[in-house]
Amino acid sequence: MQNRFPFIFKLLILLAILAGFFLFVQMTVDDAYICFRYGYNLFHYGIWNWNADHELIEAYTSFTYMMLSVIPPLIKVQPQIVFKIITFFFFLLIIRRIYLSIHQKYWARLAILIYVSNWQTHVHIYAGLETTFWFWLLLEIFTLLDKNDFSNKIQTKLWLFALLLPLTRPEGAIFSAFIFVYIALIKKEKIYFPTLFLFGSIGVLYFIARYLYFGLPLPLSFYHKSVGNNLGIWGYVYNTFTIWQYLIGFFAIFFIAKSHKLFRYSALLSFGIYYVFYGSSALLMNYANRFGFQIFYPIIIFGMIVIFDKLKSDKKIKQSLVAVSIFLILITAKGLFSNNIVEISSIKNNAMFPFAMQKGHIKVGKAIKEIGHKDMKILLGDAGVIPYIGDCKFYDAQGLADVYLSKQHINKAYFDSIKTDLVILVDFTNQVENLKGKTSTMGKIYDFIQAEKKHTYIGTLASMPSYNLFFYVRNDSKYKTEIEQQIQKAIIESNNYKFSSKDFIRMKYLKI
Repeated sequence: MQNRFPFIFKLLILLAILAGFFLFVQMTVDDAYICFRYGYNLFHYGIWNWNADHELIEAYTSFTYMMLSVIPPLIKVQPQIVFKIITFFFFLLIIRRIYLSIHQKYWARLAILIYVSNWQTHVHIYAGLETTFWFWLLLEIFTLLDKNDFSNKIQTKLWLFALLLPLTRPEGAIFSAFIFVYIALIKKEKIYFPTLFLFGSIGVLYFIARYLYFGLPLPLSFYHKSVGNNLGIWGYVYNTFTIWQYLIGFFAIFFIAKSHKLFRYSALLSFGIYYVFYGSSALLMNYANRFGFQIFYPIIIFGMIVIFDKLKSDKKIKQSLVAVSIFLILITAKGLFSNNIVEISSIKNNAMFPFAMQKGHIKVGKAIKEIGHKDMKILLGDAGVIPYIGDCKFYDAQGLADVYLSKQHINKAYFDSIKTDLVILVDFTNQVENLKGKTSTMGKIYDFIQAEKKHTYIGTLASMPSYNLFFYVRNDSKYKTEIEQQIQKAIIESNNYKFSSKDFIRMKYLKI
């Protein structure tokens, strides 16, 4: 059996990679441009900040990826292209790790095929965020811990990864602590403290430096999650419902491979992290099950490695193949048939996302840049590509890139105080009047506008199906006429902008 069809496995792996590239290489999620803007501002204005001013804002969670944001302006290549290349490199490293971790190469190729057969794997390669790098870090750590070799050389690698984890994702600090607990308390092995202290000291120095620079002990994302992005018990219901396919795959592999100590502990830890960190959050950026993918899929793949290489039971192998096959069928069915725009969970939605960005957000960003006034102030709901292109003063109404709003909900006093020239509301409603009385951030701002009568409605731009941008210009803005002209021009261009299969094939939607 193990000598059959090796060519077929290789061919299927290659076809999956090519299909993923063709469908999703042009996709970059809006939030990625929050990261890109830091490198842009450092290069062009000499300041490490989201806006090119001294109201310092730490609007990111992944410092490791943030450091890479300086590369695109240095080499004068658009950032989304650079980051896709970087992340594809880590995707190849994940494939290499799976291949090297399973000694019988028949099963190694099958495990790789399972990894690349999940269409959401390919979305995350090209989305522009740290998800694939995070996946690689976890797999490397699990592999090193599973070697049962805790020499100084191995621990040096582990403590390096333990440093990178919290710099990449906030929940990485929990996995970093797990490394220490697993070595010292579970395996009862010697800890090489000089190496541990070296990397620990680097982490402490980073924490002090970022605190002195930004003036807050924690990144804004922590405050943002607890204040403006918490659904309580309904969050747990929502976030369980959106990842039920991952939960099925996770529990199936868990019960097959739970006899393996490292897998059992790491799986339970991952499950706890998802519900403690994300359980009650409104994960509206949950494209391609981002949070379910980054927490549960590394564990599912590590479980396959354990079953194929460590347990080596024909019964367990057959059970795991059935379990993972069911998971892949379910996640593919969801990708083919789901129309849940809130999740951006279908293959079509993800593949068409670049066109929607070109049609809406990118045209608006270019319209704002065309106005050309760097002192112009804009309040908006999507803080990614529009501010990156627009190149003026922006306020993030959702709070991720706003110190004040990350700690409390928006109120009329704050709205009045910032006196923005332009307000861009975003919502799934088709009529801006439907925002009246809503308790959402966009609903509150709409009510403020209606109460004060100091803004004029310009128009509506449909960016994606059932997702619209509503524009209001401040009546006493010295740029009122220019704003109205450019935004109305962008709305007309957007309404006339049609999807082209030829443009998609030519990758015209890749660039901004």
